[in-house]
Amino acid sequence: MNRIHFFLVKLLVAAFVCTAGCDDGDDTTECVEDCYQGNYNTMDFFNSGSTTGGPLTAIEKHRCIDGDLNLVDALDDSTELPCLEDVGGDLTIAHNTSLSSLEILSGLSSVSGVLVVQENGSLPYCDICDFLQHLSASPSSATYEDNMEDSCWDGVELTCP
Repeated sequence: MNRIHFFLVKLLVAAFVCTAGCDDGDDTTECVEDCYQGNYNTMDFFNSGSTTGGPLTAIEKHRCIDGDLNLVDALDDSTELPCLEDVGGDLTIAHNTSLSSLEILSGLSSVSGVLVVQENGSLPYCDICDFLQHLSASPSSATYEDNMEDSCWDGVELTCP
């Protein structure tokens, strides 16, 4: 009986260490070097009726997306894309009503195409400014509309400090 008890305790400790390591951003996520090939749209996951994984499961371990990435109605502050560094096409972040920060994309360093950030009612414009400052390669163009107004939005355009 003691051996079984010891085994269960050891199993629980191992599970706790993995969970703690995965949640605290200490790079325990195993990223794959190859890019996700093609465009990825979170709405495709929802429209498929899939019940396996989540809308970001297919891309969460890739360092890059070779095409467009459309993150529509799929993000909140608990979402994680720890591996993503580059989007080779357009990046759209839209209709994510619970998203209040772009910290989930903190590893992203470049967007080669157009950046669209719109209709994220809890996302302050100043957070978009912070996100843009972390990009080493700026998007070819950008659109920002209907996010949470703050001092970085003058009613017409983004005005980053």
